[in-house]
Amino acid sequence: MADLRDADWRVAVVWECSMKRDPEMVAETVSTWLQGTQASLVVE
Repeated sequence: MADLRDADWRVAVVWECSMKRDPEMVAETVSTWLQGTQASLVVE
């Protein structure tokens, strides 16, 4: 991930367990992140 950030990529990590637990929350969180400016996101 560090190499991607060094290349000015935005990086999101979504854990499979979060998708199984609450896929709607994950979709909303990622959607909000995509519209923002934060460099990275981790959804656990």
